[in-house]
Amino acid sequence: MTYLDTEIHKTASMLKRWQGHLATIYELNSSHSSLSVVIHGDSYGQNLVIACLGPEYICGPTTWEDSCIILKTIELESSREGIALLDERHNVKITAESFEIKENVKL
Repeated sequence: MTYLDTEIHKTASMLKRWQGHLATIYELNSSHSSLSVVIHGDSYGQNLVIACLGPEYICGPTTWEDSCIILKTIELESSREGIALLDERHNVKITAESFEIKENVKL
């Protein structure tokens, strides 16, 4: 099991808890080479922020209801291991070198 596989496995139950909520592509930061996806909770201040580090490909809407996001390891165009953030119901696909996940981040 690779490092990314291990990290994805650790966060799988957290992602399941956030299924069904509104998701937004929140910020593309060129200086830090990251793309943030925010899943909004039911109450003010509740959220899950997924930072896609070193994003390479972005496809899908900027905001979507009833999200069902999963992460999986993939081979990037550079032949290195990376991740894909997917929501197949809403045709969302983001590929990146790595990721970080945090709950209840002040935005």
